[in-house]
Amino acid sequence: MQNNRVERTVFILVMALSGMTALAQTNVDAAKSVALSTNAALPQWTSMLDAAIMTNLLAAAAPAVTNKAGELDLLETSLAKKQMYAGMIHVQDKEYAKAVPELEQAIKEDPTLVGAWGALGWAYWGLGRKDEAQRLWERLQRLDPREPLAFNLLAQLANAQGDLEKAGAMLKASLDLNPDQYEVRFWYAQNMLWRGRSDQAMPLLKQLLAENSDRMDVRIELARAGRTNGVRGGPE
Repeated sequence: MQNNRVERTVFILVMALSGMTALAQTNVDAAKSVALSTNAALPQWTSMLDAAIMTNLLAAAAPAVTNKAGELDLLETSLAKKQMYAGMIHVQDKEYAKAVPELEQAIKEDPTLVGAWGALGWAYWGLGRKDEAQRLWERLQRLDPREPLAFNLLAQLANAQGDLEKAGAMLKASLDLNPDQYEVRFWYAQNMLWRGRSDQAMPLLKQLLAENSDRMDVRIELARAGRTNGVRGGPE
């Protein structure tokens, strides 16, 4: 059992490095592929985090285990980083009560571990402590107002609470910080549709499809927006 958990930890670290490298190269398709591959191997994770959110968390956590050359370096991993990854494994296993002390201690030792903040919030959420998840991510937003992940997490939380207006505001704030987040742009377009703003969603979706014509989910949302506007929703 312990060997299996170690293997899964190393697997996640390697996939995190791959996802981070892809995102650093602005290769969002490759980063998403990494996340989907990870989900295929660790199916329990998707019950809490969708592929895009997991990509964000792994990308945020990956620098913690790389050296200056950008290479994976497990030997130099600090105690706080080890606690973060142990906590993330517990979240993946739905062992939220076990995840919380690991992640809380990781943040106490090193508040710069953004991935720990994200994972801890989902652990709180899994335990039904949703108010604590919200306060945690709001605190991250205040401490690091230039971190897009904080806004992405708060947007997911707002969606879960049915507050589409707040979710839209959080997504826009994230994109103002980093407009190159393909998935967040897609979420923002979806948010526009959900709020009945298909006329604003359509140009966003068309641009996304122009950048990646293989995205069937974008095509579906574009067709939906087109039906709402009474026009063809496919690419021009």
